[in-house]
Amino acid sequence: MPHLFKRLLLTFCIYAAVITVAHAQDNQLSFGVFPYVSPSKLIKHQAVMHQFLRKQLNQNIEFVTAQDLEGFAERTLNSEYDLIFAPPHLARYCEKNGLYTPLALTQTKIQGVYIVHKDSPIYTLDDLRGQKTSLSTVGFEYSLLYQIMIEQMKSLSINNIQYKEVTAHNNSIFSVYKKEVDVALTGVKLWKTLPSNIKIHLRKIGKTEMTPGFIIMARPSLARSVSHLFMEVEQDFNDSLVSGKYIFRGLKPYQHGMLTSMDPYIKPFEQH
Repeated sequence: MPHLFKRLLLTFCIYAAVITVAHAQDNQLSFGVFPYVSPSKLIKHQAVMHQFLRKQLNQNIEFVTAQDLEGFAERTLNSEYDLIFAPPHLARYCEKNGLYTPLALTQTKIQGVYIVHKDSPIYTLDDLRGQKTSLSTVGFEYSLLYQIMIEQMKSLSINNIQYKEVTAHNNSIFSVYKKEVDVALTGVKLWKTLPSNIKIHLRKIGKTEMTPGFIIMARPSLARSVSHLFMEVEQDFNDSLVSGKYIFRGLKPYQHGMLTSMDPYIKPFEQH
């Protein structure tokens, strides 16, 4: 009997452990974040958002990303995340196709800036016309800034550029800092928050058009149960966190039609 009791007790403990693990996994949501910078910077930038979502949804949130924009887009289009922090063109595609439902967006909008080394003879985008120029940017096909840049260059009759693809916007900055390329395209927020010891060696020569900010989205089934928690998200974010420390300022509720301007930029995802 003692041996039988021990076996039964062991079986019960194992069963309880399995149930506990399964229960923990059921209560955990994956939060997929667009890899606009290197992983270490991404974690630092989004720590505030991670904390807010945990508190707002009252659930464990697993912070996950991908190696590059293409990988993130693929996983998003396969609905591998419960929640996503997505660029607006990818968010628009997901919204149109019912993959994810928008809940909120960042107060800071997205805009690209062109930067050069301070010693560069290039002072405006017009200086690129007729010149053989190397330019670094992120994620070619799937990048919103890249698509906007291509249209901008066409409108300026600038067509002799050799593009260098990098995996994150901070890598784009350092490629021009190290004089590996003539020009870099990066996000305006990263430019504004760039450490002064790096920024002093660089100059801004132009910018792209402005677009909506990053979008917080959820699987449709999840969105139906949590969307009410984001109706007052602007105030909730400010109340629960020191939003001034968040790189994208804060959040505001999503309203229908906010992403329609992104329709011209969703074609790469339609080919998925």
